[in-house]
Amino acid sequence: MIDIGTIKIETERLILRRIEKDDANKMFQNWTSRPKVSRYTRWNVHKTLADTEKYVNYKVNRYGNVPYCYDWVVTLKSSGEPIGEIEAIEIFLMDNAVEVGYCYGDDFWGKGYGTEALKAFISFMFDKVCVDKIFADHISTNPASGRVMQKTGMKFDAVLKGYLIDKNTGKREDKVCYSIDRE
Repeated sequence: MIDIGTIKIETERLILRRIEKDDANKMFQNWTSRPKVSRYTRWNVHKTLADTEKYVNYKVNRYGNVPYCYDWVVTLKSSGEPIGEIEAIEIFLMDNAVEVGYCYGDDFWGKGYGTEALKAFISFMFDKVCVDKIFADHISTNPASGRVMQKTGMKFDAVLKGYLIDKNTGKREDKVCYSIDRE
């Protein structure tokens, strides 16, 4: 695995770039303050802009200070509008593998942006970072995330029964796992 860090990635409609302190306001508006978005994430909704500013400062301070940091804000190429984020949320050096996590503002769901960004992430991690395996999971109550994984070539691996708690219902739900290997 090569430690090249977070560098800019361009797709047809998106730019994936490092998070900047100036992104906090749009991140708060577009996804971190939205209960509909955080319902499916492992973080809680941000109640104030200050919550997102603290989060952004944490992310920005990791660049250059944490090895193997791969963490992007996803922006629309046409306007520069931040619409979500994608990152290697876990690095497994011994296994030459990464776990990917992503989220997008609900105003941007259903437009193919998640698929486009995940395809770019997968290509970058295989071609530039030289990982052998990428994996991801989603709560069973969010099948749309699984469809994004499928559209990028990730294959279903397993269902882990009752591994996650749905934040809205408090009920245990299944964790659905996918992965892709370097061809």
